[in-house]
Amino acid sequence: QLCVGRQPPKLHRLLAYMADQGLLQRVYTQNIDGLEVAAGVPPALVVNCHGSVQRAVCSADAAHRTGAATLAEVLQHLSATGAAPRCAACGALVRPDVVFFGEPLPTEATHLSGGDFWNCDMLIVAGTTLNVYPVAGFVNQVQPLTPRLLINREAVGPWRTSVPFGEGAAFRDALFEGACDDGAEQLAGMLGWNL
Repeated sequence: QLCVGRQPPKLHRLLAYMADQGLLQRVYTQNIDGLEVAAGVPPALVVNCHGSVQRAVCSADAAHRTGAATLAEVLQHLSATGAAPRCAACGALVRPDVVFFGEPLPTEATHLSGGDFWNCDMLIVAGTTLNVYPVAGFVNQVQPLTPRLLINREAVGPWRTSVPFGEGAAFRDALFEGACDDGAEQLAGMLGWNL
């Protein structure tokens, strides 16, 4: 029952609206729940930096065809047999397609990030501690004059500075300090959009 029945939060709906308007270059997410796509963001615009529980892979070799490739198939197998599914190619256990500590990011995250961040018109960062690298370093890959907005319960990363916002090195950075959904709703309202 991992993500079943969860409604996409307002922030995810804002991202979907931005995609519909042609304003979203890409979403890099550390979430593994797939709610960006559930909200309507096209899968081609979502980079799951830490993988997804919606997919399953062979625990020995992610390139193997497992027989149970989605979360639904894994759960169906568990329900029917009471046992974890095994890879059809090698017999190893099938596991969620998530990045565990110490494992590398998916190739698409490192392949796309350089161009995406350097060429973006604005960076929106939300709901993060910015403690997990290499993803935490993505915020520093934008051009020096690119505006960066943090929607978060607290200032983190480059937003955590003794320089007041709007002055000195922080001239391009803005912070909405609060819940992500509240920040998304306020940003949407300022743009005349209704979530």
